[in-house]
Amino acid sequence: MSMYVRHTEDYPYKNMFLFRTIESLDGVQYSDTVNVQLANSLGKWNGKGMSDLKTLEIPIGSGAVRFLGNDRYTLHIQHGMRDTLLQGVADVGVTFERAQLP
Repeated sequence: MSMYVRHTEDYPYKNMFLFRTIESLDGVQYSDTVNVQLANSLGKWNGKGMSDLKTLEIPIGSGAVRFLGNDRYTLHIQHGMRDTLLQGVADVGVTFERAQLP
């Protein structure tokens, strides 16, 4: 499981802090804060894209996230920046792929 951030060159900072939490009906299963580096130290934007819209993929956790049985899970993503509206951020999304078991 990973998330992605799509942003344009209008974003005024080099990074973005995101708070991520995965909850089940039993409570919080995983929670962390990630500092997403949208640009390098020279100001070159990270991510893929041919125009000024860049997409940067960020893994969630250090390994595969396991979901048990038919349990329900909720993923919360919230930015931790001082600005309320993040100019230049097009969207934040999540992608899932089935892990290959050994």
